Amino acid sequence: MTAFKQKFFFVFPIGFSVNFNIDYGKMRMYWAFISQDKLVKEKI
Repeated sequence: MTAFKQKFFFVFPIGFSVNFNIDYGKMRMYWAFISQDKLVKEKI
């Protein structure tokens, strides 16, 4: 899915740049949440 979006990002940089950035931000927040959850579980 990432490669597919990157292709569209290069073909239509203006139209898809906003959606790409939003998806990337959600993914970063999601992984930050998971890593925090793992750290908490390891400490307990």
